[in-house]
Amino acid sequence: HLFVGGGKLHDTLRDDVLENFPNAELREFYGSSETSFVTITDANTPHGSVGKPYPGVSIRIGMSTQQSGSTQEIWVDSPYLFDGYETGNDGCTRRDGNFVTVGDAGQLDSEGCLFLTGRTDRMFTVADNNIYPEAIEQVMLNIPGVTNCVVLPMHDAKRANVAAAVVEGNGSAELEKQIKRHCRKSLHPLAVPRLLVFLEKIPMLPSGKPDAEMLRHHLETRS
Repeated sequence: HLFVGGGKLHDTLRDDVLENFPNAELREFYGSSETSFVTITDANTPHGSVGKPYPGVSIRIGMSTQQSGSTQEIWVDSPYLFDGYETGNDGCTRRDGNFVTVGDAGQLDSEGCLFLTGRTDRMFTVADNNIYPEAIEQVMLNIPGVTNCVVLPMHDAKRANVAAAVVEGNGSAELEKQIKRHCRKSLHPLAVPRLLVFLEKIPMLPSGKPDAEMLRHHLETRS
């Protein structure tokens, strides 16, 4: 058995894992430090989903426990929820009765399988349309030659923002064409990155997350 958590497993990495471990059963789980297990996949989980609720877990999307097909915040009720932070707070983490959200957004299909969309605190608008950077990053990570990338908003006078992407590596004109071609094919036109910047290494914070401020500086100097 192979268990994967902490982030959605993109297609290229999934194919590599299954090729190298053909006899293993691969399970993905979605959760957080505050919620522990939320969902887990099985052999019948549809492509792109993180599975159905873990035993004992209830999920609601937005304000409805039965809502499907709509992207809103994911709320979780389970025996595994944390009691609270020892110090400080996180503006995205909120409680509503027995339910907790950590600011992740997603949707349920008619069978109750959860599909992650992204973080509400990373979402930005392009021409009044909600854009989730994680959805763009997932598409880009499925492109051979793209091992790491970060999508950020860049100010645009006409649309408020446009999507821009920083890709780790030296890059090439051919890879840039391939990324743009694949994104146009797989994404809504407003989600296609208008600017691509290649960096030898994506700068990271001590927390292990990309340094968004430094990345914005790189984008501004290249725009």
